Amino acid sequence: MRGREDALSELDVMGALLGTDKCSAFESSWDYLQHYEELFSKWKNNDINLIEIGVESGASLKLWNWYFEKATIVGVDINPDCRRFAEGRVNIKIGSQEDPSFLQEIANSYPPTVVIDDGSHIAHHMITSFETLFPRLLPGGIYILEDLAFHFEDGGGQWQGFKAHQGLSDTHIYEYLGRFIRARAANLKTPKTSWGFSRYAFEHIDSVLTFGSAIAIRKTAARDHARDVEVFERELKQHGTGLIRERYAHYLVRHDVYRDRAVELLTEVLRSNTNNISALADLFHVLDRLSRFDEAAEAVAAILRVDPSITWAWHGFAEIQRKRKRSDLELQALERLVEITQASHDVYWRLSRLHENAGNVPAALIAARKASEINPNNSEFARRVTSLEARS
Repeated sequence: MRGREDALSELDVMGALLGTDKCSAFESSWDYLQHYEELFSKWKNNDINLIEIGVESGASLKLWNWYFEKATIVGVDINPDCRRFAEGRVNIKIGSQEDPSFLQEIANSYPPTVVIDDGSHIAHHMITSFETLFPRLLPGGIYILEDLAFHFEDGGGQWQGFKAHQGLSDTHIYEYLGRFIRARAANLKTPKTSWGFSRYAFEHIDSVLTFGSAIAIRKTAARDHARDVEVFERELKQHGTGLIRERYAHYLVRHDVYRDRAVELLTEVLRSNTNNISALADLFHVLDRLSRFDEAAEAVAAILRVDPSITWAWHGFAEIQRKRKRSDLELQALERLVEITQASHDVYWRLSRLHENAGNVPAALIAARKASEINPNNSEFARRVTSLEARS
């Protein structure tokens, strides 16, 4: 039986035999394959799709065709001559990696588990390819950007590598990727300032691994919640304490699965401690997701009876009253927020609308002015102040 060290050298040895610079054998080698062996081994016998941008001599396509016994290999290149490498499970697509439509068409035909960008190494090409293909990467898949050393300074301390490879990008490729590395290190999944692709990436990047001159980005995998629930249920049956029920419910609420079961568990927990704020908060959130708004309102109201200083609960109370179409209670909640904390311009904006709808124009004007003071660059706030002043 081969030991771990032998297993980890197998791909590297074959890479050397086939002549790819991803191996460790040549002076100009990048030495990636020892890492790829660990990253790819679980898919070796699986029917997956691997897309590699950049074909050149076809050596790495031959390597993947050898290593992945059932995979479909797709090589992408702008050079039509690369078509000669197509055979068996190896497909060649001719086009540019800076063309999103072209890449989308490939990903739709071959939903990838692995994407390797060994193409032009031009920053805006790499960013375009990543933002096009990462959302189409299957859950648990890996996206790799190779040969990033080309973007760094030469021996004289000049950023000639970056200048030669930046293309249309005004951002260094490591500054671009660094946002996602920092986000994972800080455990930030949904930063409020992100939107579009950045927000998607923050929410779906599971991990980032750097080695040599490459970065491997793993996409969050789908989780088998049914299996996890079996474990929780078994533990609950054998050791059915209130703490197990509460932690089981926390899991279901955080992952937003088995909502009705979460309600059952939290209801049982609260029978023994009606002032359990953590359980009440989870109950509020899951009832809200179930659109059981009246019950959700009761849960958040119970939190506020225990501790009326909890600002998020007042926000939640206001939002649930909006969904219940109880504008009077929504207004009361927002007024309370203004009393106990430094409210945002959004709170004052909502207050202004609610006061106006209730026929209280002077109060609506006060709230609108406050919103405009907090955010003086918002022209909509300024127009609202002017409109309400004209009516006062």
